[in-house]
Amino acid sequence: MVLDASIGQQAESQAKAFKEAADFGAIIITKTDGHAHGGGAISAVAATHTPIVFIGTGEHMLDFERFAPQQFVQKLLGMGDMASLVEH
Repeated sequence: MVLDASIGQQAESQAKAFKEAADFGAIIITKTDGHAHGGGAISAVAATHTPIVFIGTGEHMLDFERFAPQQFVQKLLGMGDMASLVEH
């Protein structure tokens, strides 16, 4: 399932409805480079018991990263992402 990070808490109800209609095994979060950081994705994971596997970090087709839970939560909490900073 592909979820837009900007839908916020609606992610939970959308994921539940989609899971009932068509079982899926993974979640991809897009548009995490904007103002929304994907906090609703945590609700979607909890509601469907389905892992996030990739996150979209930009506008281009290759702007996807493997999901790293610790980095994701650090960004949500406004703590920054030291691992990505060191990479660049």
